[in-house]
Amino acid sequence: MKLKSKAYVNLLLVVIFWGLTFPVQKNILEGLSPVFYNALRFSIALLVLIPLRKKLGLKITNKSLTQGLILGLFLSGGYVFQTWGLVYTTASKSAFITSLYVGLVAIIGPVVDRRIPSRYQILALGVSLIGLYFLTTPETGFNFGDLLTALCAVSFAL
Repeated sequence: MKLKSKAYVNLLLVVIFWGLTFPVQKNILEGLSPVFYNALRFSIALLVLIPLRKKLGLKITNKSLTQGLILGLFLSGGYVFQTWGLVYTTASKSAFITSLYVGLVAIIGPVVDRRIPSRYQILALGVSLIGLYFLTTPETGFNFGDLLTALCAVSFAL
């Protein structure tokens, strides 16, 4: 298989698995608290990663620990807002709103770098927001779960 074809197949698999996580999590959250669910997920990940850290010989410095804690706060905020929002909104709306972090990164990145976002970055975010508007038309509305999921997108972007 050509390298380019393999890349496309792998990208397709990532999209499929990423998309499937939303309805699966929605079903799981019918019986669990979002905070408990995330605590359980990340506790298992921590238990798996601790031995791997030693095997890989990774050294933790104060700088990397501080940076990791800051990134971890944004990441955990994203997951908590996402799973909490899934309790109040549909899986499809949650997936779309969460994916808005891509457009937010295109705007936040240049601001952090102290430069003006390009026309195309602003246009891309505008198109995404128009899509969000159509997704949350007056029939379905923008509910509390959508707001929580929007906070998730901001956390992931940061």
